Amino acid sequence: MNKRKTLIILLVLALVLAGAYIAYGRLSGKVQPDQIPDQSQPADPAEKAEESDPSAGGEEPEDTGPERDPAPDFVFTDAEGVEYRLSDFFGTPIVLNFWASWCGPCRNELPEFDEASGELSGKVQFIMMDIADGASETVGTGSDFIAENGYGFPVFYDTSLDGCRAYGISAIPVTVFIDADGNIAAQSIGSMSGETLRQGIALIYPG
Repeated sequence: MNKRKTLIILLVLALVLAGAYIAYGRLSGKVQPDQIPDQSQPADPAEKAEESDPSAGGEEPEDTGPERDPAPDFVFTDAEGVEYRLSDFFGTPIVLNFWASWCGPCRNELPEFDEASGELSGKVQFIMMDIADGASETVGTGSDFIAENGYGFPVFYDTSLDGCRAYGISAIPVTVFIDADGNIAAQSIGSMSGETLRQGIALIYPG
């Protein structure tokens, strides 16, 4: 009897593992690393086709362009303590990057942001948001790091963690691409290559 139960349990485990393997294979075929999807587009092509199919019932929706969510507004400061709001920069495409000097993946991608910021000065507003919580990072340590590396992009500080709360930041780096109307075009979690950064910028500034 015990052998029979053992065989049944092993069979069930084998079926579960087989199902998990098949599901993983399907998902891994869809996920492309180091790419930024436009958040204004449906993630599933079938969903997009269903929405635009007149035979699905109802009137065909009017094409009013991509729909994007408004970027949450929040308060932050510069190194001198002058306060700004994200909305102060609306009207220009924005690349908002949350980082800290102790974060290895952040440090890896900062040269790409510095290069792009210099090339697109006056066309795209870069807001490099140092998470200066006063414990693991301060305005002083962040400013010293920027000076030591000679970065020229605009640096600001989320000392109240208002921005972290507004964007649900639980890990860094995080980059948010915001169009000139103040709407989120895309968001990326993790360090990105220069090519991927350019892909995100193209969503808010075709050039």
